[in-house]
Amino acid sequence: MRCTRILSLIAVIFMFTPQTASAIVVGLEQFVVMRNDDGANTLDVYFNDQFDDGLAPESSPGTTENPNALYFTQRDPNPLALPVSPGLPAPNFVEDTSGTGRLIMDGALGQLRTFTLVNETSGTQVFDGDLVRIQSARLLSSQSAGSDAGLRANDDIEVRALFDLVEGDFRTTNYGIGLIDGGGLTPFDDRMRLSVLKAGNDTSYVQFFENTPQNDGSSINTTFGRVAVDFSNDQILLRLKTNSNDNSVMADFAYVNGGPIDISNTANLTPLTFIDVPGTGQIFTGENATRAEFRMLQPVEEVNIVKLTAGSPITISQLVDTTGDFSLSFDYRFELNTGNLVVELGGVELGTILAPDPASGSFLTALFTVNDSSSDALKALRNQTDLLLEITYNGDSGSYILIDQIQVTGILGLENSDFSGGNLDGWAQTGAGTAGVITLVAPAPEPGTFAIFGIGLAGLCLMRRRRRIAA
Repeated sequence: MRCTRILSLIAVIFMFTPQTASAIVVGLEQFVVMRNDDGANTLDVYFNDQFDDGLAPESSPGTTENPNALYFTQRDPNPLALPVSPGLPAPNFVEDTSGTGRLIMDGALGQLRTFTLVNETSGTQVFDGDLVRIQSARLLSSQSAGSDAGLRANDDIEVRALFDLVEGDFRTTNYGIGLIDGGGLTPFDDRMRLSVLKAGNDTSYVQFFENTPQNDGSSINTTFGRVAVDFSNDQILLRLKTNSNDNSVMADFAYVNGGPIDISNTANLTPLTFIDVPGTGQIFTGENATRAEFRMLQPVEEVNIVKLTAGSPITISQLVDTTGDFSLSFDYRFELNTGNLVVELGGVELGTILAPDPASGSFLTALFTVNDSSSDALKALRNQTDLLLEITYNGDSGSYILIDQIQVTGILGLENSDFSGGNLDGWAQTGAGTAGVITLVAPAPEPGTFAIFGIGLAGLCLMRRRRRIAA
């Protein structure tokens, strides 16, 4: 009877349709970095963001050394470019201040990337050119040579983060914290991460691992340990720890129920039951400084993006309104190392993007902001109606640029900004080039993977039958 069920399962496997990846939304209640740099036995608060001031990253409440500390966010190539007004969230992060405050991380709004990832423990490719969206915010701290500022090898360090406990519905969806080395022979070559992660066996774990970037743009994950997650709890407190003059990094976590607590107060952690995650990581390899981050990765099966192909300049445009300070951002990828993209609003240039040389195979981020620090011509665009937003690609005939979803704050009336319908409805086109929406699709799982799994199950069935006959 069991063999019959197994053979039925094999039939189902060969008819398998990959699961649709839908984005999850995770709330981050508080992000804290503790540090002891004075030889005392107690950790002091170095950084504490409770996300209750309406200033989403890359703004922050500052550190003990820098009252104007900033984050570097995944979608922002210039972390100093966006002084955010209260209630005006930065691109791809939103603060909810209706209650105690929390940062809303939406998996649908991260930076689009093609991703190749190898699991060093098993030697299998977790991703092979797959599409993912990544959101991250890394705390900027001083790394000046000889400086004692920032997070140093001779400091006791703890990174703490309190997340709403949410289960991803697609493998490798994960959110968590990290300690990221800066400098050394390979920039950021020690990336210790602790994440709530959906594994390939459809079980979610708190996983402690190292992510190591390679010269070819791929990454290798080395897992130190993991513990299954109990989603009957409300929130989860993740914690990474390293002691002074010791390169070892340890990880643990605790469940939090009955409302948020202030995790910057160590006394509040005493009643919690912390669970150790097995394994030990190593940091400060060839460098003396590290940075703390929080992060979210969401797999994407397919995404609609705009393709602008040059004949002469090709422009897409539509009318929008503005309300006070505003910002506009999108991800893009040039095909060649020549050409440029010009963004204008109301006939005023917001900025020009030059093709990277050499050309990058990855998506990069454009961010344009208008606020009190902008030029008079740009400030005059605030609180206006019926301004023409124009995005123009200039390049060699036949060359093209890809543009992912457009995200705005303080701009109203922008239609079809994510191109989810697979068309350019709402956008006008001018110029001799062409504009259209194409669909990028993540690679489908190899049929051989399912065949091998099916053959394995069939083999187990045969062995069982033979044992019965022998008996």
